[in-house]
Amino acid sequence: MLLPSPPPAFLAPGPPGLLEVLLPEPQGKHRRANQLHMQWEAELAQAEELLEQQLELYQALLDGQEGAWEAQALVLKIQKLKEQMRRHRESLGDA
Repeated sequence: MLLPSPPPAFLAPGPPGLLEVLLPEPQGKHRRANQLHMQWEAELAQAEELLEQQLELYQALLDGQEGAWEAQALVLKIQKLKEQMRRHRESLGDA
């Protein structure tokens, strides 16, 4: 037995979930599934954006760390050269 369609006044916007109550079961479920799917897609897009930002941050940190390692290597190299120059001067003074 088919139920008569509800009058248009019953389909007016109302509190969340009211439309699902007023619509026949399959339409309400389908509409709710679409809403959930759209919400899920929006949350997924937001999560992807956050991951991209996090990746950029970690890349910048890694670049900074590599720069720090290079600077440390240069400091050690300069210290070694200074020590070699000091020894060379001492050896010239002894001669």
